[in-house]
Order: sequence, then structure tokens, then C-alpha cells
Amino acid sequence: MQGKDKNIYAEVKEHFRIFYKDIFPENKGQFERHFDDNIKLEASEKLFETVKISADINRDSKILDIGCGFGSFVLFCRKKGFAAYGIDSSDYEINFAKRRFFRETSVSLGGIYQRASAEALPFKKDSFDVVTLWNLLEHVPDYKKVLDEADRVLKKGGTLFLVAPNYLTIREEAHYHIMWFSVIPRRLAISYLKMRGKDPKFFLNNIFYVTGPGVSGYLKGKGYVLGVDNILKLDNSALCHSKWKAKLINLIEKMYLKPFLKKLIMLNYFNPFKSVINICSKKR
Repeated sequence: MQGKDKNIYAEVKEHFRIFYKDIFPENKGQFERHFDDNIKLEASEKLFETVKISADINRDSKILDIGCGFGSFVLFCRKKGFAAYGIDSSDYEINFAKRRFFRETSVSLGGIYQRASAEALPFKKDSFDVVTLWNLLEHVPDYKKVLDEADRVLKKGGTLFLVAPNYLTIREEAHYHIMWFSVIPRRLAISYLKMRGKDPKFFLNNIFYVTGPGVSGYLKGKGYVLGVDNILKLDNSALCHSKWKAKLINLIEKMYLKPFLKKLIMLNYFNPFKSVINICSKKR
């Protein structure tokens, strides 16, 4: 980040400081982590590897990132030579994505990033081989409408990737970073946030409960299938950045314990109280 490029990153850091004031905990490095996760490309590289392994994509595949935010995942896919597109409802984030993309590639955008609603995508039916929703569903009032639109633009046989916090479980809230209780009633949640010294406006306007059983059940009703082998590939790709875990999985497979490993992964995947909803599902 040098010269003029450095200015747009400093601008985003200041944006985070203002937008997440009274939301993120002070002096715990959360602003820096949020910048790393959303702007730097390391997190996008891991997501890309997960998609590449689990969906078996090639250079002819088209990828849509719904709720692309600052555009990092789309940018990384494009740098790897894949036709990726992103939509987001935020003018600020889409403008940043466009500015950075041009600065880093010097390529005409051609509609790569568009400002649009996740509930009304500006694409034709059966347009994409892969659709991703990275930490989006908890920010929309009706996640089923978003899934309906994702399903509409996804080709038959295509793969849907989805990550979101599971509000069915007791866990640290993903944005305020305080203990959160299972689907706590919204009125009570507002009082709780005030008691903890947090501004409830972000919760009121930007956080809507999603649960693992709710999301997976809705997709199952639409005919989506998640095969055991696909779960294994997804889990392997997520673990590949930890060398000792990757070696452990390889050892288990060599010892002919792969069916046992699959059962463990399936049990973990369908655990309704798992803190994160992590879905890789094929459209029939």
C-alpha cells in the first residue's frame, strides 16, 4: 500500500472506526482484525481454496458473491483468472471495491461490481455455477428471499456456499463481541446491549437472527443436497492451512478410517448448536 493506494486503505480504517464505534470493543484489536478479514486478501484466499476444491470449478465457471462488501473475494478470484462478480447494497463498499479493482488490475470493470439488493439480483436465471454468501444472511430481514434469489441465478448442478453465525447457540455475538444467548427476544436484547454499554442501533438495523436448522431446512426443502464426500472436501480445505491437522486426516485415510472420519464430520455438520452455519450444497 503505497502512494495514493495507501490513502484509500486509511480511509477505510477511519470508516470502520466511525461505523463500529460503540459496537466493537476498544483496545482489543477488533478494528484491525475486521480490516484484515474484509480488506486484505488472506481470508479471501482461504475462501477461494474452499470453493475451488469443493465445487470443482474451472476457468469457464462463473461465480457470484452476494453481499460482496469491499470486494476482496471477487478481486482474489479475478486475480486467479476466474470470472467472479459481486453485488452489495452499500454504496460506500461497492465504490471502494471498484476503485481498488481498477488500481490493482488496470482493467475495465464491465459490471464486475454492482450495487443491488440481495433480494432482487440483476441477473438472469441460471447465470452462475457458484454462488457465495459470506456472512450476509444475518444482515437481511428475510434470509429466505435471499436464498430464493440465489437459487434462481444458480445453475442446476451448481454449488451454493454459505457462512453465517448461528443464533440458536449460546456464543459470543459476532459483531458486538459479548456473550449472546440463544435467539434472545429482540426487546430484551436491546436492554441487554444498553446494560453492556453498547449502541443497539446496529442490532436493530443490521442484525437479524438466522439458525443452522432454519437455513439447512429451507435449502433441503428447495431440493439442495450436501453429499458426504463434499463435506469431507470442504472440511479438508478448511484444515489445509494447519499442517498437523492435514497430516492427521491423511493418516486416518491411510488407516482405512475414512468412513469413521466422514461420520464425525457429518455429526459436526448437522449439529444444530454449532456456533457457525457453514454450508456447501449442490443444486439438483
